Amino acid sequence: MIAPLSVPERRSPITVVPVHRPPQTRRRAIRSRRARWIIPALALFCGLFGSAALAGPPRIEGFEAVEIRAFDSKALPEYINGQAGQYIRYGFRSLRSHRYENRDRSAGVVLDIYEFETPLGAYGVYLGYGAGLADRLGLGLPSSGDPYAVALLKGRHLVQASTATPSPYIEKTLPILASRAADTLPDTPPPGELAWLPEENREPDSLRYVADGVLRTPELPVGLSARYRTGDRPLDLGLAWFQTPEQAEKAMAGAAGRLNRAVRSDKAPPPDLPKGFIAVSHPYRGLIVMAHRDRFVALVMGSERPGPAVELIRALWARLP
Repeated sequence: MIAPLSVPERRSPITVVPVHRPPQTRRRAIRSRRARWIIPALALFCGLFGSAALAGPPRIEGFEAVEIRAFDSKALPEYINGQAGQYIRYGFRSLRSHRYENRDRSAGVVLDIYEFETPLGAYGVYLGYGAGLADRLGLGLPSSGDPYAVALLKGRHLVQASTATPSPYIEKTLPILASRAADTLPDTPPPGELAWLPEENREPDSLRYVADGVLRTPELPVGLSARYRTGDRPLDLGLAWFQTPEQAEKAMAGAAGRLNRAVRSDKAPPPDLPKGFIAVSHPYRGLIVMAHRDRFVALVMGSERPGPAVELIRALWARLP
């Protein structure tokens, strides 16, 4: 199984809401003291997460929820230092983190619910860890995991349940906890853009949504990529989209110009490219073939000759809206 996310570093959050209940004899004495801080904390917490925050953490047998923490984009680096920038690039909006302990405090579980501006952002982070869209855990949603962590996707949300104290019981508990958390989230269909790339000959789990350069091409900042097997060599297909056709055409010209200036190769571009296609011979990435259509730019890397790359791009054009 695949664990797409690591157990994050625990530091100071922006909001801490303890959820344990004091003994009956102490409740009246501390009720007024608690009200002074719990109301502002809950106001901020609900402002980040809406009415769903009022439902409280999902319950799991044998464990008690002892703390809820909330993070926005400014505080996220305090929780997942080193990965926060990637999440923010994909439109991170908020994080709700629940910490659970068993009765003798010998084991703990953390439930993290990440919300993004769009479903595509959540899928982008998840797919970036190579998990693919398969339901590996049988939860009815894209999911994956191992004894230390499980993760799943639902609409704009990425849900992770993790532990630093794995055991056979906790390994069974993590998917249950993640699934119960997903049940509290709104139903949102998966991003339609993920269906644009051809499925035939696509390598499993190679689909990516990227927000930092399609196939490491800075002129094509946002789009999809996947790897295909069409013979002895793998081909990398990328698709970038823009607001207008003029922007797409300019981006393709800029990428081709930069590659032509940077590449020193004795191989000349193939002369038999169809109209609208351009190519650059790269000493390490093979033949790079690009084409522009409406507000989209497609490129294929790794081909030895133009034919397979052109066919793959044409198959892509047939699937676009």
